[in-house]
Amino acid sequence: MLNINHSTIVVPNADHDRLLEFLIGAMGHMGLTAKGPNYWVRSLPQSSASEDSLRAALKMTHVAFAAQNQEEVDRFHSAAIEAGGISNGAPGLRPYHAQYYAAFVLDPVCHINWEVVHHGSAG
Repeated sequence: MLNINHSTIVVPNADHDRLLEFLIGAMGHMGLTAKGPNYWVRSLPQSSASEDSLRAALKMTHVAFAAQNQEEVDRFHSAAIEAGGISNGAPGLRPYHAQYYAAFVLDPVCHINWEVVHHGSAG
């Protein structure tokens, strides 16, 4: 189960379909689909800021999803790499607390830092 209630990420028009394809490849096993539920990747409105400015801002974006177990974290990392992502931290324990087990991947389109984390019995 994908444990985020809702989110909107605005991306340049040219990147929309490729980013959505990557995310479904990386997190489809957790329930992410093109139709949601309650999850959207939207294209930049024509009258908004420049696509270059948006791309620069997206590189500072970090989104974390909760996993049900460590295996789901491992599977996310493998699937995301297979879908073209760039590892930004292999699955493993992190220093945030004793049971913080996470993996990080930059998507190949907008370079958003995607994380899947399992907090063990702490979370």
